[in-house]
Amino acid sequence: MAIVNQADLAELRNISLPTVRAWVRRGCPYKQKGARGKEWLFNTADVFEWREEQAALNAIGDTSSLDIDEAKRRKMAAEAALCELELSKARGDVVSLAEVGAVWLDIVSSARSRMLSIPAKMAAIIAPESDPMEIRALLEAELEESLDELSRFEQGNVTGGESSAEAAD
Repeated sequence: MAIVNQADLAELRNISLPTVRAWVRRGCPYKQKGARGKEWLFNTADVFEWREEQAALNAIGDTSSLDIDEAKRRKMAAEAALCELELSKARGDVVSLAEVGAVWLDIVSSARSRMLSIPAKMAAIIAPESDPMEIRALLEAELEESLDELSRFEQGNVTGGESSAEAAD
């Protein structure tokens, strides 16, 4: 997976920065602790795994005072939930975090490559221009074209190569 800062993690998980900070206080793993001049850094795979563990712990709850009937009932409910999850996977209704992460990595990598190619592509085109409005229009058109290309993203097809998930196999 990827190493991201607090803001990127919040955006990736669709949560707020205060939520990320609360996760850290509750034990969310991080690669680098933030300090003056240093950002918090997180390995997304470690964070996703930690969140799965937290969800499991929250689902199980406190088991210290269970009687045998309650334990059996909870076991049956957990087995039923597991069967439903397996059925959802078989139907294609759910995907693994690893699959989502691989697709997300491809999208971000493609966007980065496309954006970084703009200066080299546009330098010769805008060099002869002296009108700031024309330069702006040319740059906006190129950005629009790049964003349109990215909006049609298909894993492995944006850059014409194989996806990072396929390359890893």
